[in-house]
Amino acid sequence: KYGAAFQNSKVNVSMSLFGGDDTYSGVTQPKIPDCEPWSRLEALNKEKEVVGFYISGHPLDEYKTEIKYFANASTADFKPIPGKLQILAGIISKVILRKDKRGNDWVAFSFEDYKGSMEFRLFSENYIKFRNYLDEGKVVMMKVNGKPRFNGEIEPEVMDIFLLAEVHNKMTKNIVLKVPLEEITPELCEKLENIAKDNAGPTPLRVEVSSPDENLSLTLASLKYKVQPGYELFAKINELRSIEVGLN
Repeated sequence: KYGAAFQNSKVNVSMSLFGGDDTYSGVTQPKIPDCEPWSRLEALNKEKEVVGFYISGHPLDEYKTEIKYFANASTADFKPIPGKLQILAGIISKVILRKDKRGNDWVAFSFEDYKGSMEFRLFSENYIKFRNYLDEGKVVMMKVNGKPRFNGEIEPEVMDIFLLAEVHNKMTKNIVLKVPLEEITPELCEKLENIAKDNAGPTPLRVEVSSPDENLSLTLASLKYKVQPGYELFAKINELRSIEVGLN
């Protein structure tokens, strides 16, 4: 509406005896409403919705540490094997709800990660159990087994789905900071203490000190600090460069 009114006002001015005045009266510029900024994930999903791909990053970027320690497969190398539980981390996309001949709901969905995408299907009880996670754009971790079919083929069987943001509640028992002995200084200790204070949480913190030259490896448990694992904690620790973060 504002654009149309502005153009009409512009035409009226050009037709006026007083044309040439650059001010267009009677048209009030709309006020941009205050609104909450998008989260990083929302912004990335909007980028893909508009242009078809991510521009400013990838939804999995915030979970690189979790993927490194807990995922043991990707879409590029996944092959369903009976008795072998494989863990993938990725994004739910292209969800299609269908019905079988009996009228029961089942779903086919695409699962994307850094290396590609593949399709999974959920039927009956599994669909009901995991349907709350099957929204396009959700970042999840899946545990998948292999299930033999009647024709001898092996199909993937989804055993569990949960939000990747919840992986620490389900799988993380300790945060381990791996520090070379020669890098330990009072300044480093002070920085680590401040990081632990700023990211207080429920997860035990351990420090693994090592020195290959002296054949030394010692793990110390912090009695004073527990931390909240996540992107903020890992980003701050990674800034120190000499320290590697481990999860177990």
